Amino acid sequence: MLSRFHAQLLILTISLGVFASVMSTSMLVIAFPDIVRDFGITETTLQWRNLLFYSLFAVGLPFFGILADRFGARKQFLLGMALFCLAAMMSGLVQNWTGWLFFQSLQAVADSMIVAAQSPLIRAAFPQEKIGWAFGWFGAVLSAAMLTGPALGGLVIEHLHWTAIFWVLGAFGLLALMLAAAFLPQMMPGAEAAACRERKIPWLGLTSMLALVLCGSVLLLHGFDVALGLLTAVALATLIWNERRAGGAALFPREMARNTVFLTAAVRVFLLFLGVNAIGLYAPTYLRSVQGLGADTVGLILLTQALVALLAAGSAGKLADRWPYRSLGVGIGVSVISSLLFWFADAVSFVPYFFLIFFLIGLGSRLTMPAQNKIALLAVPPAETGSYMGVFQMLQFVTGAFAATLFAGMSFQMLIGVVVFCQVGAMLTIFWKPSRPLKRPTP
Repeated sequence: MLSRFHAQLLILTISLGVFASVMSTSMLVIAFPDIVRDFGITETTLQWRNLLFYSLFAVGLPFFGILADRFGARKQFLLGMALFCLAAMMSGLVQNWTGWLFFQSLQAVADSMIVAAQSPLIRAAFPQEKIGWAFGWFGAVLSAAMLTGPALGGLVIEHLHWTAIFWVLGAFGLLALMLAAAFLPQMMPGAEAAACRERKIPWLGLTSMLALVLCGSVLLLHGFDVALGLLTAVALATLIWNERRAGGAALFPREMARNTVFLTAAVRVFLLFLGVNAIGLYAPTYLRSVQGLGADTVGLILLTQALVALLAAGSAGKLADRWPYRSLGVGIGVSVISSLLFWFADAVSFVPYFFLIFFLIGLGSRLTMPAQNKIALLAVPPAETGSYMGVFQMLQFVTGAFAATLFAGMSFQMLIGVVVFCQVGAMLTIFWKPSRPLKRPTP
């Protein structure tokens, strides 16, 4: 049995690598105008960095989930952290756009390796009754990254240079690497590991999925093009053929379609994160443009969400361990209330009203996520934790791009209506009978 101190040290070690990844995004957004100026590029050209980064990251999650099962999550985490340090430091040294784009793409691969190893590490390091607690504190560390990233990035840019951001990230990465080497447990010995090592590496599935995401994203951003349309169709057909053929190296777990508990959790997390990302993308603009609030006030309102998520992490994790479905239901209910309050916001010009909304958003998110992650994690065979949870995490992260295209041009009130619809749909999945049991399946 882990002591409390050892358990906290383990989750801090696992979280710190993801902390550096999340903080890199929030820090770098502030530097985008400086990057455009120093490299002599346009803002449209800069979007290629985001397109490549998020495509490589998202597609890499199921792929590196398989590799974590096959070769060991500890080894992958260490290798990912080493690659992250290299990519971050080289991004700070390189003097041209092409080189910088290459090392940012390499950092995306490293981030994907780190995040995909996180769930197998938590499952290996913590007993079932502590998994919700672990995910709760994992979420707290990510909230801390969201809180400190913009402020730290602003300080670095103001007093040093934007390239110094990558030296800060490299230092965090190096600390995470040293802690991981010292404290992370060895992974899954015996028959389960041997079975995982026999699984083929899905190179064709990875290539076709990446081509599908890249070509599809360019089509959405720049309009239809015949050549890109054909490439997208070929990539989709290749991916389907690869996943269906007998004896092939599938990118997605073969038994996933029969795992109703996991599929229900996957649908639920897609609906929930679609709403979270929609509000995160468009609420700041609404508060400034429609409500006429200043940038500093909006910043403080948004800060409320992250602070609540940070402070409630431990309690939410304990609730997830005791009553996962109840905790999930209450969290979704709180999120629905926050969205309904946003629905009536046009009639309100009272600043504390918006603090209340984002307080509820933070509370709902924190109650929901540890329970949701625990339910999904315990629904899958231990030997395929990385494979399944890589898909689960991919669904979380692709909702950001999906929300950006789906909700573009909508009125904010219509957007909130769609968000409420998604949240109610997620709530209904809790009452679907196959998703009710929460027990460890027999591998």
